[in-house]
Amino acid sequence: GGFEKIFEIGKAFRNEGIDPSHLPEHTHLEHYSAYWNFEDNIAFTEKMFSYLFETLGIAQTLVMDSGVEVQLKQPWPRYNFVELIKEKTGIDVLAYEAADTLRSDIKKKNISFDGIDQMSLAGLMDNLYKKIVRPTLINPTFLTTYPEILQPLARRNDENQNVVDQFQLVINGWEVVKAYSELVDPIDQQQRFAQQSEHKEQGEIEVMEGDDEYITSMKHGMPPISGLGMGLDRLVALLSGNSNLRDVVLFPLLRKK
Repeated sequence: GGFEKIFEIGKAFRNEGIDPSHLPEHTHLEHYSAYWNFEDNIAFTEKMFSYLFETLGIAQTLVMDSGVEVQLKQPWPRYNFVELIKEKTGIDVLAYEAADTLRSDIKKKNISFDGIDQMSLAGLMDNLYKKIVRPTLINPTFLTTYPEILQPLARRNDENQNVVDQFQLVINGWEVVKAYSELVDPIDQQQRFAQQSEHKEQGEIEVMEGDDEYITSMKHGMPPISGLGMGLDRLVALLSGNSNLRDVVLFPLLRKK
């Protein structure tokens, strides 16, 4: 203890599906800074990438192997997560309290995705974004103002308690950076974990498990904190113009011929 800023680069293992942007094993960067908020991390992220591009001599335009061109020039735009979904689909996800109602309205828009009939409210919101909105974000884009239900570890926004102080940096349809102002209120955190348990009972797969030791640490007192996570394999793939992580890792999992 006692360090106000820490970082780690290491391997992460996740028992999830495999696709061009996901592998079970990946190299991950995380950092946490006391007395920072997510706005500080947005500024840090832009400076970090600016330094990286300059040091590596990266051109302002990346040409991917798919032929897609990615413009890297800063400053990068910021979009409200909720408003962007509304713009693309006509659905205001914050207006819903029940999964069945949102599910019905999604289907009325002729939008569908695997598992839609079993998803919780959070799962529907997340997939609506991932299937409809995220693929359209080619140039580097900061997404902010996420529904509280989607991020159980993030601090609620002071002006709107239904959203949290979180951002993601999306490039070429991939989430490269995720960061937020950490929730340090043990009462709120306990309620969020209980909410996640309810989602699991409803059949949701991607839920956050409760952690009693984490709650206890909060009760002892935590300063304001902002943390950031970044997939280094994704970054290397993007900067080298590759659209599949298998092209940049040493031992990729390949299909049998």
